[in-house]
Amino acid sequence: MPHYQVSLYKDLLSSDGHPFHGLRSIVEVDADAPDSAIKIVMRNMRGNVHDWSVEAAEKPPREPTEQPPRT
Repeated sequence: MPHYQVSLYKDLLSSDGHPFHGLRSIVEVDADAPDSAIKIVMRNMRGNVHDWSVEAAEKPPREPTEQPPRT
């Protein structure tokens, strides 16, 4: 199953009153497709999604890290 990184953005105001699109969180999930990954994340936000922008990108599998030999 593919692994996705879902980014959650929110429209915010800077201290001087200028709006900006701020990255608030990144969540990694296993899902069949990007829209499924977004649905999983949104479901876990318990309905607090009306003012969030969300995007999903597939992450390549992690390379196994080589462990040093135990002595």
